Amino acid sequence: MLKEEIEILDNMIGTLVDLLVEKKIITHEEYESNVKQRLKNLEQIIIKEIE
Repeated sequence: MLKEEIEILDNMIGTLVDLLVEKKIITHEEYESNVKQRLKNLEQIIIKEIE
């Protein structure tokens, strides 16, 4: 169940990032340097909680 929720959240984040880039609120480079790193950090926290 948690895996499915993470997949849904991942899809929602992807859609949000696409919209922010499309509306020029953030650039793709900003996403790559900042948002992507934050998502990796969140992923590590979730993995630790699962274990």
